[in-house]
Amino acid sequence: MKVLNIVGNYPTEQDPQSGIFIKSQIESLKDKGINVDVFVLKGKGIKKYFSGIFRLRRHLKIHRYDIFHAHYMYCGWTARFAVFNKPLIVSFMGSDVYGKVDVKGEKRFLSAVIHKQFSRLLARLVTFTIVKSQKLSEIINVRSMEVIPNGVDLDLFKPFKVKFEDLNLCEEKKYILFGGNPWYPEKRYFLAKKAVYFLREKIFNSELLYLSNSDQKTVAEYMNAVDCLLLTSSEEGSPNIIKEAMACNLPVVSVDVGDAGERLCGADNCYVVKSDDPAEISDSLFKVLNSGKRSDNSRDIVSLISIDKIADKLKSVYLELYLCLNPKI
Repeated sequence: MKVLNIVGNYPTEQDPQSGIFIKSQIESLKDKGINVDVFVLKGKGIKKYFSGIFRLRRHLKIHRYDIFHAHYMYCGWTARFAVFNKPLIVSFMGSDVYGKVDVKGEKRFLSAVIHKQFSRLLARLVTFTIVKSQKLSEIINVRSMEVIPNGVDLDLFKPFKVKFEDLNLCEEKKYILFGGNPWYPEKRYFLAKKAVYFLREKIFNSELLYLSNSDQKTVAEYMNAVDCLLLTSSEEGSPNIIKEAMACNLPVVSVDVGDAGERLCGADNCYVVKSDDPAEISDSLFKVLNSGKRSDNSRDIVSLISIDKIADKLKSVYLELYLCLNPKI
C-alpha cells in the first residue's frame, strides 16, 4: 500500500515551522510501516492550487499510489481535480472551513460562507473526511467522517529542566507564552496584550513572550521555562500548541476556541475562558501564576492523543480503504 500526501506547506530551512505537524504525522506513519510520499504544492496564493492540478497529474503519470490524502480544503480541491478512480481522503483543519478574518481577528462574512460551503461540498465528493474537532464535524456533517486530531510528540514535548540564562530569561519574572504568531490576525495578539496589561496590576513582574519561526526543540525548551501558555485565537481547529504545552505539564489559559475545552477538561491549573473579555482572561492568568504550580496531570491526559496513537488511527483508515478496493488481499 502506497499513500501520497498532498500538502500546501512543508518545513524548510527558511521556515522550519511551516506544516511541521503534518511532517511529524507523516514520519510517524512511516514508523508504522506505511509507504508514504509527499507532494508539496509550490507557489503563492490561490494560483498554486490551480497549477498544482497539472503538476500533480504529471507526477501521477510516472508514480502510482493506492490512496491519496490531502491536507486542508484547498489541497483537497487540487487533488479532487487531479486524482481519479482512487480513494481520496481530505483532512479539514479549521481555518480552511472557517474562512479568513479581518485585522481584528473577526470573521469576514463572505469568506466564512464561501469556505464553509466549499468545504461541505468537497467532503461530499471525496472518499473519506477527517476533521480535527467535534465542532468541525458538525459543520461538515457527512457520513464517511472521523474526528482525528493532530497527535503530539511526547518524546519531544515533555517536562525537563532548562537554564533560564540559555533562553535569555530572568528567574525573577513570571512569563506567559503567547500561543501563536502575533502577526496572524486570527491569533489576536492585541487581546493577549490587554489581558497581561491587566495582570500586571496584580503581578507587576509578569511578561508576555512570543516565539517566531522557532523549531520544535526551542518551543519545548520555552514551555519548560515559562509559567503559562495563553491562547486568544478567534478561530482554531485543534490547536497543536495546547497539546504540546500539556505534554510539558505547562498550565494553559485559553479562550473557548476549537477543541480547547475538550482537551483541557480535567487538567490541573488550566482554564478555558468563555468570553473575550481581557479582564476575565487576566483573572485566569492570575490564578495560574499566583499558584506557582505546574499542571501535573496534563501530560497523562494528552497522552491519549500521542502522535503514535494518532498514527495507529490513520493507519487503520488507510487499511480499511485499501482493503475495500482489494478484498482478496
